[in-house]
Amino acid sequence: MVPAVLRSRLIILQTRSMANAASSPPPPTPSHILETVLYVRSMDASREFYGNILNLKHDLSTPDLTTYPLGQTTLLLFKLGGAHTTDRYPSTERPKDVVPKHGPSSAILDLLTSAENGDSSQAGRSLGQHFALAVDSVADVERWERHFEAVNKEQARVKVLGSMCWPRGGKSLYFEDCDGHVGEIGSRGIWKHY
Repeated sequence: MVPAVLRSRLIILQTRSMANAASSPPPPTPSHILETVLYVRSMDASREFYGNILNLKHDLSTPDLTTYPLGQTTLLLFKLGGAHTTDRYPSTERPKDVVPKHGPSSAILDLLTSAENGDSSQAGRSLGQHFALAVDSVADVERWERHFEAVNKEQARVKVLGSMCWPRGGKSLYFEDCDGHVGEIGSRGIWKHY
């Protein structure tokens, strides 16, 4: 049993701690998404698609990771299964400097990769993540439509899924990448803030 004097001292310390936490200002509101991650089956095929079809220039390229800077945002392509297995950059000198493992669990990875390993009942499974790339105007979106048409005349490399004209005057063009992710080229006038 805790003596009454010690209990009252603990209550005072807890009250002071809560008062200090309540009086500190809240953290700042984030301004934008800094990074967006897509998981890919083949880094080479994805580099080809994002570099040659979407005209993105990579900043970093390894067998498991490719990064594309886009304004204040970075698009990260991780090799499917590569980010889930271990923490990244663990250091004995600075043990808190770690990028924790993330991505689909082993069970989900098994489902996604079973078609590649000969299980045809799993064919067509993809993560189907959605991402949107910003352009300024509807005319820019239409230029992307023409670009995809021209690319597909040479060889069918971009599956165009559709387009949408938005009430605020913006336009979106939807396409599928080589891993079944749904990409969007979107102009201003889609959202209140863009």
